[in-house]
Amino acid sequence: MKRAQWLWLALSVAGLAFAGCGDDDTNPMEDSGTPVDGGGTDSGELVDPPCEMEDVQSGACCYRESNADQLDAPELRIAFLGLETPPILASNVIANILNEAVREERFNWLIRLEGADADGPVTITTGYGRKSETGTFAFAMGDADPPGDANRWDPQSIEGTLTGETITTEALSEVFTVPVQDDDGSVILELPLRGFRLVNATLSEDRSCIGRGITAVRFDATQGRVETYITVEDAKAGEVNAGGITASLCNILRNALAAGLDDCDMTPRSMWATPPNSTCDEAGACTMGGCTAETCNAWQVVGGFAAHGVDITN
Repeated sequence: MKRAQWLWLALSVAGLAFAGCGDDDTNPMEDSGTPVDGGGTDSGELVDPPCEMEDVQSGACCYRESNADQLDAPELRIAFLGLETPPILASNVIANILNEAVREERFNWLIRLEGADADGPVTITTGYGRKSETGTFAFAMGDADPPGDANRWDPQSIEGTLTGETITTEALSEVFTVPVQDDDGSVILELPLRGFRLVNATLSEDRSCIGRGITAVRFDATQGRVETYITVEDAKAGEVNAGGITASLCNILRNALAAGLDDCDMTPRSMWATPPNSTCDEAGACTMGGCTAETCNAWQVVGGFAAHGVDITN
């Protein structure tokens, strides 16, 4: 990560820690502004970006590869995330960590469609991708970094429906994990996702874009929308090390950054600033609501995204 950004994030975290001093369940990450480079969407007039990104990306969404010659099986990479809930994921600090990694291609979340040349059923394969020196990508296959299950970064397939240019899917029952890496390839955080589904994803006519650029670093995220869940147990096992932050993913999601790596359950859930609001069962089915702070076991994660065409080699 660029030294200037590390410094900015460290100063931000220091200020937030000072603001929250004395109560680790305050909500120091809330603010009324829009994140500089991440979170939410932009209501301004859409313009083609200058694509000041790596390599030879071009077009309205800065695609690396056009899908115009493979309308039935387009391949894309998420180019921007505008997460909205839990609130911490829309905060300046976390949104900038995620989208800086997206821009620098250290957070590579891939999507491949099958059957996308006509209305009807489609299959979506999605998961983490490794970037090659030639600018292509490949799904991870049994080679996730230790510690942990070597298959946890493997792609998963979801059944969906294409209507016109818009895709919707069923919810994925399996858990899959997407890592975010630092410049040296080390993992700075992982997102273990359950019940993942595309609420909608509207493709451009040539299947090369979901959403369109507004500036070189910001995209229209209204054309793609996702819904997924992170369970408390999965979050307790995860650790975030980025921008001066060292904390369990659970403490991040419950908005208790100052708690660091402490066990989330040291504080009663009724006192959590952002308690879980959903339930995921043993079969992998997740639902929002219908539970209390004490009985809910997951956070619902929703937001918009943009994606651009890439070449996936496996």
